[in-house]
Amino acid sequence: MNTSHCELLSGFRKTFTSPSLPNSLASSELSQEPEDSEANLGDELELEIVNVLSKTTYPLYLVRSSCYKGQIVMKLYPHSSDFMNHFYINESRFIKLNHKNVIPILFCKDHYLVNTTEGPQTAGMILMELAKCDFHDIIQSADFKKDEKLIRTYFQQLVEGIEYLHSQEVCHLDLKPENLLLGTDFNLKISDFDLSYCVQDAFLISKGTPNFRAPELKEGACRQPKKADIYSLGILLFLMKTGLMPYIEDKVISGVNLYDLLFEDIEAYWENIDQILGFALKDDFKALFTSLVKKDPNQRIDIKEIKKNRWYRGEIYHPEELPKIMKAFL
Repeated sequence: MNTSHCELLSGFRKTFTSPSLPNSLASSELSQEPEDSEANLGDELELEIVNVLSKTTYPLYLVRSSCYKGQIVMKLYPHSSDFMNHFYINESRFIKLNHKNVIPILFCKDHYLVNTTEGPQTAGMILMELAKCDFHDIIQSADFKKDEKLIRTYFQQLVEGIEYLHSQEVCHLDLKPENLLLGTDFNLKISDFDLSYCVQDAFLISKGTPNFRAPELKEGACRQPKKADIYSLGILLFLMKTGLMPYIEDKVISGVNLYDLLFEDIEAYWENIDQILGFALKDDFKALFTSLVKKDPNQRIDIKEIKKNRWYRGEIYHPEELPKIMKAFL
């Protein structure tokens, strides 16, 4: 592996700080509705914390509740004084989203009293379906990038999920492997909507994640949020296919700034990428990636055009095949 190859891979790994959901914590089939109605839940959720999944600013817990069949995930947004966290307020709006490629939000509670090591604390609380693992783990596997059929299957599911969100006038604006999960049904699930945008919102709160965000998000000048999601689809496509980032923002690798080169000289960009990879990617794949990551949002293709691409329309695994494939893979 040459130096530039290592730098692109390390750039991918450094993007993430939160531990992923362990495979061993995967749940059995989960009831989407509590046995009691939300109106009757009140403070009687009877949540038992089984394990800590992530000790981040907004921690994740594996929990068990008599109101639900199976284990679920609890996400906490601590209050600041007596004020609800604005990221909780934003994410809780998306409880009504319902699609096979979006992780279900099962329940929200604005004021939830939880005992911490520092004592009782009030937080906004969100309950979500538990997934098997996140795509950060899957993409890093050498076996995943060898199976183009599997890559295409999950990229199509990602596109279907984004198409649904956009049909609901929702833009995710922070698409990255950390926010993509593998559900118990072995389908890809989009998660984490705390930075997301609705069409009626007065402004965007997301600046995206470095190396996955559209240039206009980086520059604080995003006027077409849906097109920003399209750009991130391109970055994720490249990462799924190669296991590497297509560039590292504001960093020169082997004497080349791949970020600038992508926008200024696409032929030279691909010459450098082919050299880094040690092989040339197929033209139909290059065409799809390039059309997704145009610097000008107006020049990026839309989802209808994505679905017309030759690489995108290639062979995929059928729904009945996927569990068997992924069980062996995991």
